[in-house]
Amino acid sequence: MRPCSRRELLAAALAGTAVLAAAPGAAAVAGEMPPAATDPFRTLTDPKVLSETEMKHVPLIQVPEPVRAGRAADVWIRVGRVLHPMEPAHHIEWIELLVQGLPLARVDLSAGPAQAVAGFRLVLAAPAVVEARTFCNLHGYWKAVQQIPVT
Repeated sequence: MRPCSRRELLAAALAGTAVLAAAPGAAAVAGEMPPAATDPFRTLTDPKVLSETEMKHVPLIQVPEPVRAGRAADVWIRVGRVLHPMEPAHHIEWIELLVQGLPLARVDLSAGPAQAVAGFRLVLAAPAVVEARTFCNLHGYWKAVQQIPVT
């Protein structure tokens, strides 16, 4: 994923979706993704019963307020129901946001005092499917998908 120009950002906003900002202190950069032919991303096996690994790795997509068409809305991605450790030996390397299957933003993280959380500001014209993808250096790729209603 490459950074987009102002023109591309405005065109995406008019089309219905655009990322306007990443969380403070986070750097949005391009990176490698697994081949499209395979889906290495793991998700919840049973949403009612989470394993210890799932508790720490499955992204949680949070939209704190109702989303109104054409207005900016905050979307937070938090890695795990229990915050994931960010130690040198075990940490989240990146968090990526997709809307309607299109990659919009990626935040690279590093071990240290930071938490595995990223905030994005979106403008949606209609309900959309949002996907959060993450990568843990020990436990691999994880994802969550959520429908965001728009009024």
